[in-house]
Amino acid sequence: MNGNELEQLVEATPDADTTGGGSNDPNSNNVDEEEPGGRRKDSHQESREGSRFSQKQQIIGAIGVAILILMIIVIPLAARNKTIDEESDKGERPTFPPPEKFKPCLEKASTNSTGCEKFNKSPLKDLADDLLGYSICPCTGESRCCNSDEQALSWMIADKFSSMLPENERNTRLKERFALVLLYFNAQGHSEGLTDEDHCLSREDPDPLAWAFINSCDANKTRVTGIKFETEISADGHTAVISKSIGGFDSLTELSIALDGLGGTIPETMGQLLSLETLALTGGFNGTVPSEIGLLVSLRELNLSYNSLTGKLPSEIGELSSLEKFHAHNNQLEDPFPIEMRNLTNLTHIEFSRNSLITTFPTEINGMKGLESLVLNDCSINGTIPKDLDLPNLVSLNLRNNLLSGSVPAVEIANLKKL
Repeated sequence: MNGNELEQLVEATPDADTTGGGSNDPNSNNVDEEEPGGRRKDSHQESREGSRFSQKQQIIGAIGVAILILMIIVIPLAARNKTIDEESDKGERPTFPPPEKFKPCLEKASTNSTGCEKFNKSPLKDLADDLLGYSICPCTGESRCCNSDEQALSWMIADKFSSMLPENERNTRLKERFALVLLYFNAQGHSEGLTDEDHCLSREDPDPLAWAFINSCDANKTRVTGIKFETEISADGHTAVISKSIGGFDSLTELSIALDGLGGTIPETMGQLLSLETLALTGGFNGTVPSEIGLLVSLRELNLSYNSLTGKLPSEIGELSSLEKFHAHNNQLEDPFPIEMRNLTNLTHIEFSRNSLITTFPTEINGMKGLESLVLNDCSINGTIPKDLDLPNLVSLNLRNNLLSGSVPAVEIANLKKL
């Protein structure tokens, strides 16, 4: 309402004194006073003008109070209704729904088009897509967060540490940090163990939860060299998984992941961890052993026990020329072993017990000069022990609880000189 409209409203308001009863002043005698210019002003007219002025002030005051009340109510509500997008732009930590509120859709293109439109040119999004091999988008609200991959991307966008990295090491460390965050969200489904601090320096922090799964960093405290992760199925039913982002740890020498529950397949990107010397994936993996495992030529110890792995070992296992210990008990692996295992001249320990689909003695290992311990108990091995068994450094052989038949002639044992 502008000033003219307000004036017209006031003019249209009835006078407070229109009864014609005259003035209450006994001395007035209804005598008109002369106004400047020769006009006379009636005393009743003067009273009416004063009344109009008073009403005008009251109306203006009431309107002002109403506007003030609206400002007090509306402005705080608008401030509270800021979206998560606005919070992320300011570098504030977004809030995420509890794990049970998002449905797993890992390794699928995101349907969160709003988040993708906003961050389509974000270097972090490009980094995520490159690590995962498919497109994901950041969360734009609790109802628009498909999975833990998207939660991890949202966390990274708001991460203060990431924005402070020097340019010369930004890409390398961002890739590693993103892989860490993705690993944590995929395994845990929440961010309680993640902080804005440097993930290597925070290992000295008194907070036991801060990046606790990082087992070691290099001497410069800039690259992660060891990860030890143990997780259980949470009360909310979140299922731990290991995504393709695991390939982002190019400085890793030790990786130990123990899951209590189904953790999906072993990602083929595991073959990108070329510095890896110790690999332990236990407790929750299924599917087959990927052939890319043969790329880990620095690997000295491989533990794939207590999983639900099936099928035959890939022939690429024979490329692990540095391998010394190989544990794969409590699985559903099948025989025969790849003949290429004979190339593992540094292998000293093999434990494949409790694989019920192993039905014959693995002659493929015959002639392995360095083998010291062979454990094949509780399988389904039938028939007899090969007569030409040549394992000169074997000191321990466990074949109990199998379906073997026949005797073990002394001449066969003679070739096992250290048994």
